[in-house]
Amino acid sequence: MKTDCFTVLADKLELSIYQSFADVWEHIDVDTPSNWTRALNDILYNVAKSQSESLLVACKSDPHDNPEWLYDHVWYSNTESGSLKNVSLIVECEWKNWRDEDYFQKVKYDFEKLLVGRSKLRFMIFEANTDSEALKIFQQLHDIVVSSDLSHSGDRYLFACWIRSKEFYFDLLSV
Repeated sequence: MKTDCFTVLADKLELSIYQSFADVWEHIDVDTPSNWTRALNDILYNVAKSQSESLLVACKSDPHDNPEWLYDHVWYSNTESGSLKNVSLIVECEWKNWRDEDYFQKVKYDFEKLLVGRSKLRFMIFEANTDSEALKIFQQLHDIVVSSDLSHSGDRYLFACWIRSKEFYFDLLSV
């Protein structure tokens, strides 16, 4: 499922990520947050390598080119001498702990890390119980971006909300 903004604004990479998340269940053997994180890291790794074999991936789970670095998942490239050249994707993921009284504060905390990062695409993954709850969180995150002095023209934010036991709901914001 996708919002109207996603449908209108998504580029080839964002559509590729969206399409690849459709087969998430093929990557999950037991429904736990750590298995969800591993599955999404696997999927994103495969998308990165389909974009370019020279892209490097840093994340906590295998496969990866390097361990987790600054963010939950990062796509980057190096110069021929091995120095950091470019960061094309940074990802933060916050799964709901059902005991949390204010889950949005945890999402906001991780999302604000993306505000300070410089990357072609910033991607926030979280979960909700319903479509309307997802839309509310999408709007809250949009408001944070728009009101932040850290936002620059051309910044792109991709959002994926797991509607529990149903599907991912995607949204996109281009500043």
